[in-house]
Amino acid sequence: MNRLRSVRYLYAHRSDAPGARDIAYFVYLAALTIGIVGAPLIRAAAQRLASPDTVARLTSTATPLIVVAVMTVAALALLAAGRLRGPVVPEPFRVLLLAGTDLPRERSLLRPFALAALWPIAGALGIAALLGCVLVSVGAMGAGTFALVLVSAVCIGASSSVGWLAGQSLGWAGRLATALTLVAAAAAGYASFALLGWPGVAAVGGIAAVIAIVCVPRLLARIDGVQLLADATRWQLAATASIVGDVQHAAGLFRQLPSHGRTWQAIAGPHALLTARSDLVGAARTPLRFAIGTAFAILAWALLAASPAMPIAPWAFGAVGLVMGYLAVGTLSDGYRHAAACATMPALYGHSVLRLYLAHSVAPAFFALLSAVVGALLAALVIPGSVSYLALLGAVVAVVLRAFDSAKGDLPPELLTPQPTPMGDMSGIMVMGWQADALLIALVGGGLIAASGSLLPAVTITAGVVGFLLRSLRRRLAAK
Repeated sequence: MNRLRSVRYLYAHRSDAPGARDIAYFVYLAALTIGIVGAPLIRAAAQRLASPDTVARLTSTATPLIVVAVMTVAALALLAAGRLRGPVVPEPFRVLLLAGTDLPRERSLLRPFALAALWPIAGALGIAALLGCVLVSVGAMGAGTFALVLVSAVCIGASSSVGWLAGQSLGWAGRLATALTLVAAAAAGYASFALLGWPGVAAVGGIAAVIAIVCVPRLLARIDGVQLLADATRWQLAATASIVGDVQHAAGLFRQLPSHGRTWQAIAGPHALLTARSDLVGAARTPLRFAIGTAFAILAWALLAASPAMPIAPWAFGAVGLVMGYLAVGTLSDGYRHAAACATMPALYGHSVLRLYLAHSVAPAFFALLSAVVGALLAALVIPGSVSYLALLGAVVAVVLRAFDSAKGDLPPELLTPQPTPMGDMSGIMVMGWQADALLIALVGGGLIAASGSLLPAVTITAGVVGFLLRSLRRRLAAK
């Protein structure tokens, strides 16, 4: 333990370590951001939640099931994210210090995990505190029940953090067992709420959190040092690329390499479906990416279909659902990049760029629509009041949005030109907006579709978004 303390002391006193001024500036910046941006948003959310209609939805009999479903999906998402970015990913040099020596990893990596675990705990606690304060203020919840809600939120956040760590340190069998355990714990929590109320939820959550925390040392000891160093290096390179505006290169660092199906025949079958078959075979050669994308697509369309039935902010759930769907469709949209690259080359075999885009649209469209049907059925079975056609409309937008994003090209140099304003240089915001244009369109489009209210406005909004994207895609291809 003395050696570990010495290592931490030497690292904390390195030459490029942040000093007192740096820490003070960070605290000042955080306080300023919370005061200017966070406080008005929290106040607006509290006012919206305090409305009689929202309070009635929060206290309805269907709300506990929705809360359990959302928290379970969040915990499973953290478990899946552990494969890509676990809670223990220090800088490469710190990895060599903490995991590249004979120091026991259950001790040397405990502090990085504890700091990372604060984020899920703080998120669950913040949401519970906001909703609980609103219900207490209108008299729909007592102070004792509010305290039990906060305790349950902390326990859920702690269990989710350990699940996040399990996703980083365990293999596929261990992750599957962890996922089943999380689902079983969620079912037990819902059953205890039906029988005992919030005391039962707090008891089940406390037991689950204690069991999860006991497993932390063993999970830390199972972390592979070589893989941890590779992950830390990759994230450092991705951060550097993102800072200079090369987000596509940063995202490419995390793309899974093909690991299966080297002998599979990708070019076969009817001539009209050759490209679709090759896209499907290419996606199946990365089975983990394909499986995660399929699961996220189903959850995304289920969330979009269920957004009108949500007790608060249906547009927000719709926006998140379409963003998730857009990201999930990317597992079968690699062919769009090939079509965009061919826009700058002579046409081979008489295939125009438009024909290539249409050929590469078959596989992602089939995937998106099929997952949308499954997601809509799932939402209809689990959450009453779901609107199934929203999932299908979102799937169409996601496919076209993927085609639009594939033709983006390189960052225009004029966006890097300083743009002084009374609020400072706005060039950084312009670059961020250009990099995240597809995500912003997905956010706005998903929110509008979810808030449309009926079929005709939803179809009209979808047609408008699709028309705008196709026109912008044509302009991008013409500019190449």
